[in-house]
Formats: sequence, structure tokens, C-alpha cells
Amino acid sequence: MAFGVPKKLASWLALQERHELVEYFLNVVKPSERGILLEIGGPTGSAKEIVSVFKTVLVINMSSNWAKVNLQECNYPAESQIIMADGCFIPLMDQSVDFIFCNATLEHIPRESWGTLSQEIERVTLHGFFISVPNYWFPFEPHYLMPFFQFIPQRIKRKLIMDYGLTIGYINKNNYEQTIHLPKKRELNSIFPKAKIQGVGWGQPLMPAHWICYEKKG
Repeated sequence: MAFGVPKKLASWLALQERHELVEYFLNVVKPSERGILLEIGGPTGSAKEIVSVFKTVLVINMSSNWAKVNLQECNYPAESQIIMADGCFIPLMDQSVDFIFCNATLEHIPRESWGTLSQEIERVTLHGFFISVPNYWFPFEPHYLMPFFQFIPQRIKRKLIMDYGLTIGYINKNNYEQTIHLPKKRELNSIFPKAKIQGVGWGQPLMPAHWICYEKKG
């Protein structure tokens, strides 16, 4: 049995926010930058307009499901490749990429590893980074597609999905995660103290659906 807002409606809402995300990214990065982009947690279907700005795109992902994906078929530049690695331990040299893009990935990384991830991002990038994450306080949880579901204790979520076999939003027995940590603005300020943080999406300016965390160097 499935619960949550209909996925077609959720996809439509996500598409509207995606347009705003792309516009924000391009305004920060500027289309004239034809360098190397590192995408952490990709490839994402929303990145077509973003990756096209760059000559080369490197995609880091830990899942073996992406190992044989043809990035060109996903509308990535010809000079693109997938690197099977952990974003907290990026196998690249210091300042070896021009910019880093990370969309809806931070919340899937254990909170205790956020500091390590931020250090790696600062180490590898030459010109800056752009990170998008769902807002913890926004009343609609984007993974379970249920209002206020981020406030439900994890033991209850696990019981509903693993013990009772329910599908809630996008989450079921096959893709259940022990924890999905939706970041708070103060947490982003803590791990990226030099970055600018801006709310985007539904509910802004008082209660934005997502946080944009970015730093432009030079």
C-alpha cells in the first residue's frame, strides 16, 4: 500500500523548483566559465542546463548502479565521466576542478560526516561550490511526500516501512535509509562558514522549501 502526495504532483512541484535552482546556479557561476565541473551525487536529471555550461563534468557517486551509465545519453558534455567514490574522500588533487555542484545529496550523508565533506569540497574546488538541500523546517518532507514526516521518530518510520511493508512517497523496503538528515540553516552555516545561504522554492521568504549554499572564489 502506498501513501503520500501523488508522485505526478510531487514531480511537477519539483520541476518548478528545479527551474529556479538552475537559474540561481547560472547567475552565480556565469555561463562564460567553460572549465571543469565536479558533481557530487549525480548524475541528476535536473542538471542538463547546468552541466552544459562546462567543458568537462566529473560525476562522483558510490552506487555501482551508475558505473555503466552513458553520461552523453543523459545530455552531459562529451568530456564527462563517472568516478565511483565517496564524496567525503574525493580522489582528486587540490583545486583540480573549477566548480562543484551538489543537489539533494547532503541529507543522505551521515551528519557526523558533513564536516569531512565540506573540507573535501573546499580542498578540491578552485572557484567555488553550489549546494542545494531541502529545508528541515519546511512542512512537506520531499522523500516521504508527507507533511511533517521529518519530525516522526525514526523507529516509527522503520516499523511502517520495514515491518509493515508500506511504501511512503519514494521510500520502500528496497531503498529505505536509516536516517535522512534534512539540514537546518544553522548547520549549513556551521559546516560552510564562508558560504552564502539563500532560501528558494515554495514558501519563501519565510519558509523556503530548499536552501542554496554557495561560495564563489576569486
